[in-house]
Formats: sequence, structure tokens, C-alpha cells
Amino acid sequence: VEVAPDQGTGLGIARHVAKKNDRPMTRVRLSEFLRDHQDDIIADWTQRMRALSPARDLSDAAIIDHLPQLLSRIADAVDSHETGKVVSLGNLPEGHAIDRLERGFDLDQIVTEYGLLRLSVLDRWEGHVSTTLDLHELRNLDTALDESLRQATVRHAKGRERLLKALDRISVAALGSSDLDTFLEHLLRATLQSMDAVDTAVVLLREDDMLRVRAAVGLEEGQRHELSIRAREGIAGQVAADGRPLFVRHAAEDPRAKSPFIRAKGIRALYTVPMAHDGEVIGVAHIGSTTAFEFSDEDQLLFRTMASRATAVILQSQLLAGLRHGEETLRLAVEAAPTAMLIVDHRGRVTSVNGLTERLLGYERQELLGRSVEDLVPMRFRAKHPQYRDNFFANLSRRPMGAGRDLFAMRKDGAEVPVEIGLSPFESGGASYVLAAVTDITERKHMEEERAQLLVREQVARQEIER
Repeated sequence: VEVAPDQGTGLGIARHVAKKNDRPMTRVRLSEFLRDHQDDIIADWTQRMRALSPARDLSDAAIIDHLPQLLSRIADAVDSHETGKVVSLGNLPEGHAIDRLERGFDLDQIVTEYGLLRLSVLDRWEGHVSTTLDLHELRNLDTALDESLRQATVRHAKGRERLLKALDRISVAALGSSDLDTFLEHLLRATLQSMDAVDTAVVLLREDDMLRVRAAVGLEEGQRHELSIRAREGIAGQVAADGRPLFVRHAAEDPRAKSPFIRAKGIRALYTVPMAHDGEVIGVAHIGSTTAFEFSDEDQLLFRTMASRATAVILQSQLLAGLRHGEETLRLAVEAAPTAMLIVDHRGRVTSVNGLTERLLGYERQELLGRSVEDLVPMRFRAKHPQYRDNFFANLSRRPMGAGRDLFAMRKDGAEVPVEIGLSPFESGGASYVLAAVTDITERKHMEEERAQLLVREQVARQEIER
């Protein structure tokens, strides 16, 4: 059997061609080859992966992820026709899919990387052994890779769907909130709705050297402001000091747990994440469960995403609260914001921007200052924009914190960028202004398009079945 990789499919599926092998060779089992040459296969695959855009700037360790363990399982699966053992890939493909989702890999890139892995295995085999391969072993290799790909793509698709719904809930929470405390409460309730195993969720914000509970729902609801700990004490303090997420399996029994509610309610799984910007931790958030001893990789990613979005809103709120400290403080706060930020006066003129705004829109800072905000709106929306702006400023007293919408911004080169704009009005020196936080949502729009296309394909498939 000669193995020829078929690159046309994107999966690199092997073709089996009968051919006599004239080269004498010692029988080498594919499973042994996978184990003995694992490092070579991984190195070859890592090099191929660099061609994928999300992987170009990743470290080798980040690209490799679960691959060594997965190759070991695949080697066992290849062996199964001789050992008779049933081999499971476990949750390795699913965990890998969640890691890739967090790193910005699309579904087609997940498919491509498994095709590249197949090519790396077959090319290394041909280079080290021969062009022949036992048909049983080849079938088992294909079956193991195909099953791994199936699990990964299913989990990636489901994960993206949940992530999109969670981001929608974050937007709803911001739109329905008149202040930071209300927003955080809405956000934590959305967290409980998104994760079945979660019974409690808490946000602690940093005040000098203390962490104080700012919002709590579930089992710890109503305990806001009643608990504070030093920034380096307890589980929350450790996360604040290290700046890294921490998972605890038996939180109620952990000596580091300082919250009396964690012990009293018998919390088992506890996942705590830092809320940080530019290396500075401004708070921590945690979720806990009385029934589960662990949270899935997907749930952990979902919570990290929600905490990250909440961090941006918190910083925006703190920025507005600090306006009374003067123009220089405001300028510094806008520059340090984690997203593109503009300040616009009641005439629609840009008075302040940060570096992220320059990169998003393609302008130099001096080109933006004093410019009419209508210049940053696509032509088809410009006629209606002055009326929208005037209505906005006329109803400042009824505007909730971060009220915003999905719009399009226009770059200097004329390209349109889908953005989410959170608008927060304020007054300074007797004049009215609006603080605009602008987030590029190109990826989210792609996710929405993929979901819409998937629904259309499912509908067509159902119609075909009915016919």
C-alpha cells in the first residue's frame, strides 16, 4: 500500500494505491513510529502551523497545546487492531478546541490543522521508513484523526455559539444599567444563566490595598460591601497578586478561603480570575458551585471572557468618576483605556482620543482632534447622524451608563469596520460631552454570519429530508 497525501481536500486524506515495494525493510509498526518520532512530527507540524494567521505570533508551546498527549492516544488507537483494546481520545480534542477558540482560530483553521498533522505523520513516515504502510494501521490512523477532528469541530462550534450568546447578554446588561453596581449585578446574573453548574458569582474591586465585594449574586447575594480582604490574602488575594486565574476543587475545605460564605455554603468548585488592564489588576471575580467539583474548559473560557468585558466597563466608569480631578487626569485615563476611546463635545467635534483609536481608524492623533465625528461615519449614514447626535445630547438625563449600539466606523482609507459603541454622557465646566468606547466586532459579526449560514444549511437539509 502506497500512501499519497491528498492536499486538495484540505484534510490531507490518504489514498491507498496498490504497489509493489522493491526496497527491503524491517517491519516497523506505525504505533512505535508515532511514539519514537513524536518530537520530529510535532516540530514538522509546528512549522506548518505557522502559515495559519492565528498561529504566526504564538509561542511553540501555545501552538503545540495538547498534541503530545493526543499523539500518544492516537498511537494506542493505531495499535488497537493487534491489542484488541478500545482506545478513547478522552477530552483532549475538546480541550484543544476550546484553547483554539480562545486564541481566535476559526472552524476551517481547526480542520486545516488536523489535515496538517496527518501530512506531518505521513511525510515523516515516508522520509524515515518507506512509502508502504500496513492497511490496518492506516485505517486506524485515519479513524483516530477523523474522530479527533469531529470532536474538536463540534466543541468549537458549540463553544462559539455559547460565547456569542454570552457577549449578547453582556451588551444587554450594559444597556439596562444606569450605574456600575447595576451593571455588575446584571452581568453576574447573566453568568448564572449561562452556566448550569454555577451557584454563586462575585466581583471584588481593588481599593488601595484591599479587595472589596462590589457585586454578588446567587448564594452570596446581598453580601455586597460586607466582605473585604487584603490584596494578597486568601484565594482572591492570591489571584490579584499573581495576575493569573486559579481553580480550586474543594474551596470550602481550602485554608486559603477567607469568605465565610464559601465555607458555610459548602462551595466545591471555585474559579477565580483577575480583572486586569495593562498589567494592573483592578479586581477579581469568581464563580462557585455546590454540586460540581470542576468547571469545563468551555465554562472557564466563558467566564474569563465575561470578566474581561466587565473590566472595560469598570475602567470606563472609573474614568468618568475621575473627571472632577481635572483635564490631565482625564487625558491620562483615556490613553490608558483598554479599548479605543474618544471624547466628543455637543457639536460633534472630537476633543480627545487614545492610541487604540488611532490604530483602529488609521488616523494620526492630530488628524482626529477637532474633526467632526461625522467624518468617521460611512457616507450612507451621514445624513441622519446629526439628528441622532442632537437627540442624544437632548436626552442626556435619560441615558444609561454605556448606552450604545452596533454601528460602522470608517477608516481613513475608506474601509468600513463594524464596531460596538458604548456612549456615556458627562458634563465638565458647564459643557456637555460624550465618552465613546469603540470596540471592533468584526470577529463577532463573522460568528453571526456563520451561525446564520449554518441555520440556512440545516433548514435546506430538513427540506431535502422531507421531500
